[in-house]
Amino acid sequence: MVIKHLCFAYGSKPIITDLNFTIREGRVTTILGPNGCGKTTLFKLLTREHFPAKGSVYIQERNIYGLDRRDFARGVAIMQQNNTSTEDITVEELVAFGRTPHQKFYGGRTKKDDEKIRRAMEITNVYKHRERAMGTLSGGQKQRV
Repeated sequence: MVIKHLCFAYGSKPIITDLNFTIREGRVTTILGPNGCGKTTLFKLLTREHFPAKGSVYIQERNIYGLDRRDFARGVAIMQQNNTSTEDITVEELVAFGRTPHQKFYGGRTKKDDEKIRRAMEITNVYKHRERAMGTLSGGQKQRV
């Protein structure tokens, strides 16, 4: 993801001015800063919840604000600060929802989907909990899922 000259304001109060940086594919990126510095606003811009006053955000050289919802969902995984799910869904079922944008309308899960789901659970160290219901996990385990 490449961010170029991003600007955003709430009314007349500028929050983000001329921000430029790159989030490299396959890497974990952390954004740190004090309360009120614009981290959540930036996140909302990168997930199209807000639209910039100026500037652009690109995924694979395509402006995210011009992508349809499905193409955007294929390129960006979003992890909100607070999340909820039904208590009886298993870890694997919840993780599998991340594959939805990559599946055909009535195609169901493929072997490739299963491999990606397993890999995601391994990377985040939740594979051992794959059959557990979300309601049985600790708060930290739920955040990891």
